[in-house]
Amino acid sequence: DVAVCKLGGAEAPKEIPALLLDQGAEPAKIGQAVTTIGFPAGADRLLSVLPGDEVKRLLEQYGEEGPSLLNQLARRNIVKPLTSQGHVMDLYKDRIVYDAASGEGCSGAPVFGTSGRVIGIPFGFFEQNRLSNYAIPIGRGLELLRQAGWEPAN
Repeated sequence: DVAVCKLGGAEAPKEIPALLLDQGAEPAKIGQAVTTIGFPAGADRLLSVLPGDEVKRLLEQYGEEGPSLLNQLARRNIVKPLTSQGHVMDLYKDRIVYDAASGEGCSGAPVFGTSGRVIGIPFGFFEQNRLSNYAIPIGRGLELLRQAGWEPAN
């Protein structure tokens, strides 16, 4: 759900905008407000904004899921993220449990804390209760990236 890219060469941008990370001693607290951004429900939600005959034609031509269908939806400029708000419900060393709407398509997106900085990265949800979503705390995520050999740019 997380990719690390190194951009180089003549066409690489000189400055790349980045989200600020909240790496404070306690970036998340139970009860704290959070905001998520992502693509919950995947292609189903995106198709729901199109007329029925167009949906039928797209599904017949590109199938129910997959890159081909998503590429067609992107060409129509309807692949847009949704934001959702909620609260931290529980905390563990390796996960934040929150109730902001999330689900399929949100993994790897940011969870923002009250500071506006990223406090976590969604990785799953509890199927029987869609208001129990899980994010890895940003500090733990950085730890795992470093263990895999990643080093932050200076």
